[in-house]
Amino acid sequence: MAQLTLLRGTVAAGEGVIRLAPNWASENERWLASITEPHLSCIAIGARRLPLRDAIEHLRDWYLGANAPDWNVFARYDGDDLTLQPIEDSEHGPASRQMRIAPGHSLTIHHSSAIALFCTQGAGTISRVAIQSPFEVHDGKLTPDEIFITGDAARRGVTIRNTSETAPLVLLQIYCEDLS
Repeated sequence: MAQLTLLRGTVAAGEGVIRLAPNWASENERWLASITEPHLSCIAIGARRLPLRDAIEHLRDWYLGANAPDWNVFARYDGDDLTLQPIEDSEHGPASRQMRIAPGHSLTIHHSSAIALFCTQGAGTISRVAIQSPFEVHDGKLTPDEIFITGDAARRGVTIRNTSETAPLVLLQIYCEDLS
């Protein structure tokens, strides 16, 4: 019960924008917004890490929205290569696209369902939550580069701001699409 309250509070506090903890498969390989075993991504709430899969399973409407497609993301990022695979027996598969925002500019994005964003270059904000490509990653430390946006927030629209005056903000957007 306390965990569900904490997960609801996280959605409310970030206005639907939630920081995910990095999930390393190997030294250079990360799993992004993934909900499969053993590749679980976790929601970062202070020092606590709660599996994204559990949040979606227990609070589906809070995280995905009513009547939204399932979040079946199985995403692996290795260097500059993103590999997406649909989870078995799923009607919806993951998809991605790259977004580039010029220095000092902002962009409001709308999407029909939940999305995850991974920062590969630059720094900025998504609503009130900071995002940045980390300069150095320490094992077990929280990095500010991976964000989950709930379905309701994505439908309302979230504003992404590039806070740099010189460098572009480059994000990978991961989402589920209907493959039927």
